[in-house]
Amino acid sequence: MKKVYSLSSLFFVLSSLFFVLCSPLPGYAAGIATDLENNVLDLGRVNEGKVLTQSFFVINNSALPVKINVQALGCSCFEIISPKGRVEVAAGDKQEVIFNFNTTGLDSKISKPLYIYTTDSLSPVIKIEVSADVAGKKEKFVSRFLNFSSLAVLGAGLVDGINPCAFTVMVFFISFLSFAGYSKKDMLIVGGLFILTLYITYLLIGAGLFKTLRSLEIFTYFSRIFYRLISGFAFVIGLFNLYDFWVYRKTKNLDKIVLKLPALIKRKIQGMIREGMIKKEGKDKPLFALIIASITCGFLVSILELLCTGQLYLPTIAYILKVPDLKIKAVGYLLFYNLMFIVPLLAVFILAFFGLTSSHFEKLTRKHLSAVKLVTAVLFFGLGLALLIVKR
Repeated sequence: MKKVYSLSSLFFVLSSLFFVLCSPLPGYAAGIATDLENNVLDLGRVNEGKVLTQSFFVINNSALPVKINVQALGCSCFEIISPKGRVEVAAGDKQEVIFNFNTTGLDSKISKPLYIYTTDSLSPVIKIEVSADVAGKKEKFVSRFLNFSSLAVLGAGLVDGINPCAFTVMVFFISFLSFAGYSKKDMLIVGGLFILTLYITYLLIGAGLFKTLRSLEIFTYFSRIFYRLISGFAFVIGLFNLYDFWVYRKTKNLDKIVLKLPALIKRKIQGMIREGMIKKEGKDKPLFALIIASITCGFLVSILELLCTGQLYLPTIAYILKVPDLKIKAVGYLLFYNLMFIVPLLAVFILAFFGLTSSHFEKLTRKHLSAVKLVTAVLFFGLGLALLIVKR
């Protein structure tokens, strides 16, 4: 029994000694720690090239002061802002670590380490994992494009509005009203209703196209082919606009331009305006007849004019469909697209109302036609590219 007792006593003594040696000294119960869960800092989804400023805290849970030094080894993506060099953290105190993380040149999901060297014997080195999902150059372009989706759609509407086709019709319309001897009041009614009808007609056409294209999305394969076809169409029209820019800049001859209102359609539109707005036997039309004539004329002209201005409208609607975030706001974007479309026409009408002649408008159109063609080409190329690379 005595031998057994001695072995039990020896086991107890050794166990107690092991516990004492392995237990932390007083004042170092928890040592040095950070306020990060598992010492991981996740920056989430970021675009390549962006510099992020981040921070976390190093906490001294001991009863003695501890010195720390933050280092970034093996990656130039880090810049330690604070603390610089070795600093002391008082007992029970904490130190904020601030750093910049530069994503330039990084791609896909990455994880980079930060090291905190301490004088704490229990935690001499703490490794911080900084992770991020970095969008590469292509995805970054898409992201930036989507961020400016509102400007892209509104810009398309404005460029469509200063389309030479639309300007030609509006200038002829105003000139004819003035030539026909309409009073200022009649011109205001006729011009206002004509532009309003253009707006509503284009809006309804856009809504119809939007609904039709969206209904075809259930046919995934067809939808994919269709978007590629529209993208190709946008690139082709962009090239034609570049050609028009070059040839008009060189020759100043409108007849050399490819993208313009066909002569047959142009004559048809002018005939509609004459027939709808001409006064019978020199007498003014009754107000009701004038209103009906303005609406009818505006509707018919907008349908024919769509052959020219629709070149930009269709790719824009396809772009709206392509971007998921825009689907909820589709109606709003169509409203504002068409509002931007009539802004230049409204400006032309107001200037004409106050006496500016059609010859001035024609000179203005000729002066800036090459610039309009160049901007239109860039816009077509942008929409075509977006339709190819934006994922659904």
